[in-house]
Amino acid sequence: MQILRSTELAPVVAQVIANPNIETLDWQVQPVSGVGGSAALGGLGVFRLSGSAQAAGQFYPWSVVVKVTSGANASVPSAEYESMMNPSSWNYWKREILAYRSGILN
Repeated sequence: MQILRSTELAPVVAQVIANPNIETLDWQVQPVSGVGGSAALGGLGVFRLSGSAQAAGQFYPWSVVVKVTSGANASVPSAEYESMMNPSSWNYWKREILAYRSGILN
């Protein structure tokens, strides 16, 4: 699994806390139970990242959910690729996007 860098996470956290001036950022990663997310899966799965950010002298708690997939451009076994393209699969690449856009989570 590729290591997440603060430079990659900072823009996401800035959007979550509605403050683009992040000075410090720390976080923890937890696999979301029941949907994968482990070294056994090669780091693929759904994870909850949570932590705190400091901006303009204030601390902001934050939390986001991240889905790690192997991507269509990687050399992926065909069965895994087919699973990623199946809308009923846990690792369907567009599942979370569609859920958030639908409003059903509200």
